[in-house]
Parts: sequence; C-alpha cells; structure tokens
Amino acid sequence: MLRKFTGRHKGVLATRTHFSRSRIVILVATMVALVAACARAQPATDRLTSGARIRIRAPEAGIPDRTVGVLDSLVRDTLYVGQLHEPPPVRGMKFAVPVRSVERFDVSTGRASRWSHARRGAVWGLAAYGVLAGAYVIHEKATCRGADCFGEGFAWLGMVVAIPWAAGTGAAVGFALPVETWRPVAVGRAS
Repeated sequence: MLRKFTGRHKGVLATRTHFSRSRIVILVATMVALVAACARAQPATDRLTSGARIRIRAPEAGIPDRTVGVLDSLVRDTLYVGQLHEPPPVRGMKFAVPVRSVERFDVSTGRASRWSHARRGAVWGLAAYGVLAGAYVIHEKATCRGADCFGEGFAWLGMVVAIPWAAGTGAAVGFALPVETWRPVAVGRAS
C-alpha cells in the first residue's frame, strides 16, 4: 500500500513541478516585457549625443521631408540641428526644432562595409540571372520544335558562361552603392 501511495504521490508532485515551471516561465516572460516597456518609456532624447548624424522630418518646424543633418545639441524640448541638407532656406545654419513637432527621427548607425554589399549584390545578381535564365529556358522548351532546339550540343555554354558575369555585375553594383543604416528614435509625435 505504501508503494501505491508513493507512486501516486510522485505523479502529483510531477504535475505540481510542471505547473510551477510554467508559472516561472510566465513570470520571467512578464518581467522581461516590463523591463522592455520601462526602457521604451524612458525619453529617447536622453540617449542622443551631440554630433550624431540624424535624419529628421518635422513639417511644423519647416522641415516637410526627411532630411539629413547633424545634431548640435538638445536643450529641454528643443533639438538644435546643424548642417541640414534640405530645405534650402535652412541649409548650412543651426536650426531649432521643437521636439513635439518631430514626426520622424532616425540616428545613423553608420555605413555597412562595401564588401558586405558586394556579396549581397552578387547574390542578387545571381538570383536575377536565375529568374531570367529560367524564364528563357521555359519559353524555349514551350515554343521550340525540331532537332535544333535549345539544349542541344553547346547551346547551354552561353548560359553557363553568363553566371560569373551576373555575379560580377551584381557585386560591382553592390560595391558601388553602400547604404547608410538608420535606427529610428522615438521623440515628439513619433513616440
């Protein structure tokens, strides 16, 4: 009788242990969510540094389109931005932008390396070539009749030779066009 009770008791303990583990998982997930919410609730403007390259849109302040500039300083509820590229009336001067009027605010995280863009460009070049070559082969198979159809003899040689050309072209385009990456920051109406 003691064995039956112990075995039965183990089953209850196993269920309680599992139930406790699930409670712990829920508790940890809730704590992580609260910490993340608190981090988002802190003013993002506290983390901005003077001299940061920014992209801003504030129509009420006279910046109707996103434009690139340099954050000069932040005083209370006003961003002082210098070296704005657009609009022309504010180009090259220090410009005061009320934080409440900002609709979009991004901070530059820098430019990715040219080599990583070249690799990505090579992949895109190969993918585009694969789609075009596949469409061409499907078209030829559907429309060609007779012994001299596509795929006989050396007809595939041109398609094989074009593979490095497609990868090289994509890599060259990727290398020539490095892209600056931006991180959105919640300020003003954007928050």
